[in-house]
Amino acid sequence: MRNKMTRLVMIAGAAILAAGIGPAAFAGPGDPIDPGSDGVVTLDIDLQDDGDGALWMTVADDQETLVEDPAQASGGVRVFEGTLPTVTVTDTRTGSDVPEEGEVWWYVTGEVGDFTHDDGAHVIYGHQLGWTPAMTVDPGGDVEAGDPVDSTVDDPAAGLQGGSDLLVWTWDSNPANPFGTWSAQAGLTLKTSGPVYPGHYAADLTLTLMEDPY
Repeated sequence: MRNKMTRLVMIAGAAILAAGIGPAAFAGPGDPIDPGSDGVVTLDIDLQDDGDGALWMTVADDQETLVEDPAQASGGVRVFEGTLPTVTVTDTRTGSDVPEEGEVWWYVTGEVGDFTHDDGAHVIYGHQLGWTPAMTVDPGGDVEAGDPVDSTVDDPAAGLQGGSDLLVWTWDSNPANPFGTWSAQAGLTLKTSGPVYPGHYAADLTLTLMEDPY
């Protein structure tokens, strides 16, 4: 069974409180502070729970616009390109934190739906989008970028419509795996052919962090 791993985050805030003699007058940044008054500094910290490690993913942005490159047009095929926002996976677990299911491995997958026109009546199919993943932060360990996926205008089984790996931990993460943070991007390529109804199209590219036994 596949289990999506979720992020454990604890936010802690603290403030240095006034404890002066007489009425307290709180000054703003850069203002002079009179004798008997106190300055106040608010302290914030984002703290991972150190009792149990965690495996989580972040995505740098939630939108990307694909731009046409006329220089790549050929035989009636138009090409649109963009870059997937940086995807980062962080693993702070020790061996005892990893699910005891024998050998396990984690991976990030991407799957796209159809591009739908604002009018809801016209589509560009998801198999026409491909990508080329590449590591951008690699601290070591058995992690690698996924294989390139070609975009195509005529093969419904191709492209990202069926899903593909962006990042893969290629070796056993149990009983012990090193702490680490890995990041990847992917060049995105969309191809269209023939008459295409003009206007704005949008599609959802779903990124999922999974861990499976194997």
